[in-house]
Amino acid sequence: MILSEIYSLTSYSIDNEIVMVRSIFISLFFLSSMIYPDVVHGSFEIKNRGGRAQGMAVQLVADVHDPSTRSINPCSASLHPGLKASFSYIRQWGLRELDRFQITTVYAEEEWSAGLSAFGFGRGLYEERVIDLSFAKRVIHECFLGASLRRNELKIENYYSDTFFAGTAGILFSGTRGSIGASISGFTLTEPDHDADMPLTACCGGMYNVSPRVRLCFEVYLESGYSTSFATGMEYKVLNKLELRSGYDSGSGRVHIGISILTGTLSCSIAYDHHSDLGWTRAYGVTYY
Repeated sequence: MILSEIYSLTSYSIDNEIVMVRSIFISLFFLSSMIYPDVVHGSFEIKNRGGRAQGMAVQLVADVHDPSTRSINPCSASLHPGLKASFSYIRQWGLRELDRFQITTVYAEEEWSAGLSAFGFGRGLYEERVIDLSFAKRVIHECFLGASLRRNELKIENYYSDTFFAGTAGILFSGTRGSIGASISGFTLTEPDHDADMPLTACCGGMYNVSPRVRLCFEVYLESGYSTSFATGMEYKVLNKLELRSGYDSGSGRVHIGISILTGTLSCSIAYDHHSDLGWTRAYGVTYY
């Protein structure tokens, strides 16, 4: 049954070389997810970018305003009181089987903030769905500590379905010229049904305001059992209602570009990156501040 599902994914067209390359990749990806589900899970959990972050090739672990980064750092979007929300959708390499989405709401007071996120990866043969409940508390001046509880649901069609709980911890400090943040995820609170271990993942980085219009970001990613990677990005406000972004992710080896249009309390973002064989990845995001 599993082989028939994989075969259906590879039967788009034997006349199109690009489609064949993509189809082979899908088959190998899902085969590896059946054999090494911990590898697949760990590889995508820390890459849960929103539309704005995708344009800078970073996680925005040190961002104090954007609610879409709440699933990366439980302290994000805690600095200014009020209600914030975001939605993002990513179509990776034009393949619906690798779709990613995220919906986040955050409510902040002067001394604390609470957030609720739902995000997922994959359609059909492999699916991952996560609900994340987070809380952050101001401890000293502009420094916040936070934690989140995640309900993770993993599913490989006709193979297994698994649900377990995990935790994330984060810290965020905001200054006059920038901010510094870090988070650790993968604290398994209930053991998965399968025997694979969920890897611990850590992300730390900073954002620096070069000027009122230019912002730089640098981040380092560590994952147990995998090599360390880094990402760097830039955000440039060309006009009061227009922002351009670009960045580089050493993990994928690709350059990302993005653009946002600001309309009052809304920010609409589009981002792109390109793989030489598999094609374009497109990201779309809407954020309410």
